[in-house]
Amino acid sequence: KILAYTMGGVHLNLGSIFWLLLAGIPVIQGKGRGGVVSMVEVGKEPVIGQELANSYGIFGGFETGNVIRIADGTYHMIYGERAPNTTYAYKMGWTTQLGHWVSKDGENWSRLETVSNKTSLWSSVPVFDDINDVWVIFYVNEERGSGRPLLFRSKNRGYDAINYPNTWEEVKDMPLAETAYSISNPFWFNNSYHTFVDIGGFAVGLARCQSKNNSKIGFYKRISSSRNDTPLIDPEAVRHFKNKTGTFLENPLVTPIPGGFAATFDYSGGYPDGYPIPFTGFSWSSDGRHWPKENGVVIEIGDKAKTWTDLVRTPTALIPMGNDTYSLYFAARDTRKVSPPYLNCSVPGGCFWGIGRMVLKVELPTHND
Repeated sequence: KILAYTMGGVHLNLGSIFWLLLAGIPVIQGKGRGGVVSMVEVGKEPVIGQELANSYGIFGGFETGNVIRIADGTYHMIYGERAPNTTYAYKMGWTTQLGHWVSKDGENWSRLETVSNKTSLWSSVPVFDDINDVWVIFYVNEERGSGRPLLFRSKNRGYDAINYPNTWEEVKDMPLAETAYSISNPFWFNNSYHTFVDIGGFAVGLARCQSKNNSKIGFYKRISSSRNDTPLIDPEAVRHFKNKTGTFLENPLVTPIPGGFAATFDYSGGYPDGYPIPFTGFSWSSDGRHWPKENGVVIEIGDKAKTWTDLVRTPTALIPMGNDTYSLYFAARDTRKVSPPYLNCSVPGGCFWGIGRMVLKVELPTHND
């Protein structure tokens, strides 16, 4: 299956597609204003599926978080978990706890610890605070129906501390931003750290850290009040089902890569209407500040017959694998095993949600077009 997207039509690199198809590798490409992303591989099974999750008492799966790889090569995943075996817990995809998983190779995972037993924690991002030599986790608490970006801080100091179970404490007196339902990982440009924050209506805005010592930790203030300042993608990039266009953009995470920055984000298009849409969003910026809609593309993981899911959500940031290739993890609905009574795929969050992995090739232009 070949799918290609541009902001103005179809883009196919016939030579590369021929050889990749000959090798049996699925190819999905997107191109926007000179930046190209192509799928090299997508797992036909989740790396964390229902059986493994159930063995740790996690019956509904995962939603929202990030995966990082630290200097010693260990992968760490901080993700929201939907643990109890009750239908109610999954009606809207709410998380019931925050978990920490580890892997030596990015494929075989084990659960290290519970970060927090609080419900409705969203947008969890592990960040090393190099100034204070301690790991923190950015997150949003949606427990009372309104989000507020906050921090967990490890009581154990040092870069290697994340490899071991930690005691994580809430830092309640240090909000990271105004009310928002998501916050991204911090990324550096123009001599300061920045994040994307949710601005309502399934859109995001860029915010700058107000810290005076070049720290990642501080209050992030919106750069612009315009809703169109950082669109990331054109809503017309996806037109599907009842002639609807994609409007569901949230949870971006940013990776510095050669040529600029890449953002991966939840872009499910019609998901609020319950449609199964296996898309994830991708955009890029040459300088970190400007994210025009022309740079955005959608990546489809493939049809249901070839993969294990029909609905993708909450992708992670990219992890470099060499030769312009990157691993990307994502939470996605697994519709194959729905025998337990608490799993009800007729509601948006009702199925088990596993963690999948894909490999992308990303090549950005080296200058502005």
